[in-house]
Amino acid sequence: MLRVEGLPRVDERLLAGPTAVTVGVFDGMHRGHQALIARLCSVAQQRQASTVVLTFRTHPDAYLRGTAPAPLMSLDNRLEGLERAGVDACFVLDFDRSLMEMSAARFYDEVLIGGLGCVALVFGYDAAICRQREGTVERFRELGLDAERIDRLVVDGRAVSASAIREALGQGDLATATTMLGRPYSLRGLVVHGAARGRRIGFRTANVVVPDLCLPASGVYAVRATARDRGLDGADAVVNLGTRPTFGASEQSLEVHVLDRDDLDLYGVELQVDFLARIRAEQKFASEAALTRQIQEDVATARTWLARA
Repeated sequence: MLRVEGLPRVDERLLAGPTAVTVGVFDGMHRGHQALIARLCSVAQQRQASTVVLTFRTHPDAYLRGTAPAPLMSLDNRLEGLERAGVDACFVLDFDRSLMEMSAARFYDEVLIGGLGCVALVFGYDAAICRQREGTVERFRELGLDAERIDRLVVDGRAVSASAIREALGQGDLATATTMLGRPYSLRGLVVHGAARGRRIGFRTANVVVPDLCLPASGVYAVRATARDRGLDGADAVVNLGTRPTFGASEQSLEVHVLDRDDLDLYGVELQVDFLARIRAEQKFASEAALTRQIQEDVATARTWLARA
């Protein structure tokens, strides 16, 4: 997939031939996004065009409101998801005043037509761009473009959206998050040295640098772990996500115990963790021995759950 930083320029068209275009953050690449990209690919095939996504490095709310929701995935992971979905080229934009104040007519002339040779535009059900959100499907049709919007995707009576997934994760509701994502929620982080408490009590853990993402509620989870260059590809594991109150810690931590693989050396590698089920909330124990007994129960519960997954 071609990745370009910034808007296409009128005098430097990077893609030969016509294009079908969509615009959005695509945080999470959830089922709604997947439906949108599938429709984009279908339209592009009908028009013998390339598929192009205009996306944003960070959520526009960071500029518009001074704060933005915690992302569900990193930019690199978003782009990987778009590429897997069949997108030919992605333009990564920094949302700023020039974009905020651009009229729909200028966006049409300079970006869609002049920069991309756009012949079709596909929007999400609630999408609008440009100055004062005047860049709607109806406005681009007025300007002469073949433009359409997809219907919203509804699960259990609620529209699939990044905000709904964040809410579910915050409540530890992995079932809803998984259904809306179309896959387990996952994150990646670098494995670093920790305090070695897990090894001392018989449960060696990989201490993962907590990424700056929207995280599930604190607790213990049954997960699958992947680090292919170390021979792990969806290995059964248990995660503790939280502040480790039994040891008086306060910083968020992510500790991964890969079942039956105490021989593994994961230091310095990026570990992917796919969250499958929440076993329990995080809690403070009266002693290290009490914590050890609970971990034994957690591992047994995780084994049972993962054997059925």
